[in-house]
Amino acid sequence: FLNDPSLGLVGLLFCVPAIVAGRMLYFGKGSPKDPVAGASWFQKAAKLGHVAAQRRLGHCYLEGNGVVKIPKKAVKWFLKAAEHGDLDAQYNLATCYHYGRGTPVQQQEALKWFRMAAAQGHSGSMFDLGVMYFKGTEVLKQSSVEAAKWWNQVLSSKKSDPKVQRAARAALKAAAKGKT
Repeated sequence: FLNDPSLGLVGLLFCVPAIVAGRMLYFGKGSPKDPVAGASWFQKAAKLGHVAAQRRLGHCYLEGNGVVKIPKKAVKWFLKAAEHGDLDAQYNLATCYHYGRGTPVQQQEALKWFRMAAAQGHSGSMFDLGVMYFKGTEVLKQSSVEAAKWWNQVLSSKKSDPKVQRAARAALKAAAKGKT
């Protein structure tokens, strides 16, 4: 929370408590669960430029939790956070472009954001790049070698999510048998 220099002191003094309140209410941790009130706090902090709040608000709009489900608004908030370097927002934005959630399918944009997050160690992005290479897309030539490279990177990264590591192991195993 505290590493967003664009907020300034006044913004920081407001945004940190807003994000904490938003998370408590949204997830029901330390208070009764109230996604609507939680999303309202995320929105206040997001509008002031708080990157984590922008990403969280994107999730709210994508899932329709605490706000009306508007995937197009999710893409807007993910893009704002992604442009400020938020790895999870970069990944979320890439998946929106890849699957056409809130935006038309745009494989080139998906590839750009997956690569950006993967280059910074985001295991989900590494895994999905492997899938894109394995299957081939309109912007990537099919390559089992490149796919395996990305999946092995997931396995060798100390920061990889254990669920993503299991998926990468399974993908490598399936690829070795010629399946996905």
